[in-house]
Amino acid sequence: MRTGSSRLFRIFLHSFRALLNQKGKAVLMMLGTAVGIMLLTGVVGMSRGVENRIQEMMKAFGPRSGMIFAGGGRLSTAGGRAGSGATLKLQDVDALRERLGDKTVFSASLRREGISVRYEGQTTDTQVFAVDADFGIVGEWEVAAGEPIDSYDLKNMSRVCVVGATLARNLFFDEDPLGKRILVNKVPFTVKGVLASKGTNPMGFDLDDCAWIPLSTGMRRVFHVDNIRGARFKVREGFEIPEVKK
Repeated sequence: MRTGSSRLFRIFLHSFRALLNQKGKAVLMMLGTAVGIMLLTGVVGMSRGVENRIQEMMKAFGPRSGMIFAGGGRLSTAGGRAGSGATLKLQDVDALRERLGDKTVFSASLRREGISVRYEGQTTDTQVFAVDADFGIVGEWEVAAGEPIDSYDLKNMSRVCVVGATLARNLFFDEDPLGKRILVNKVPFTVKGVLASKGTNPMGFDLDDCAWIPLSTGMRRVFHVDNIRGARFKVREGFEIPEVKK
């Protein structure tokens, strides 16, 4: 035991003297190790933060809802992950409706942030959703005044919109928004409805600062695209998400 302890002590003493003789290298080595640990901790923390944020966003859809994203056909629900891309077409969503319409309500949409919206002399930037007639059903979002986007608006590429409570307040103040004409990205729209207030999401984002326009109008006259990034869905009563996912 003494021989072993003595040997360990001599090894420790020799190592300590070597470090003293190479102070510069020792300091750089320890500094490099510390920086490496800090960077690794930061990366792990960031990845966990992003994952938690995604899960919070997905939970906001509700336990029976989720999204399908373009780019690999992966499905995302609360706790799931998804790809991204520009390969999802309206025909794909129609095919999903045809195959799973008895179990699930699907809604195709586009979303753009920082879109300029103007009413008379008042201008603000907001997020604009180009939506189909089932967007409110899937998102469990009701219209408090006026009418929602409907199938007639989609078929005729109508220039009508539904505004959120915050956007209505920012543009119209105390005026009644219904029937007013606004410019969305320099394209004229008539306000046909005002959404019920939803407040803020878990990240503190104002959900009421938005405008909805018909999907057909948005794709062809405002955003000039022929694809969508994703489709929301809500599983009907009597069915479960695993059934739909399979």
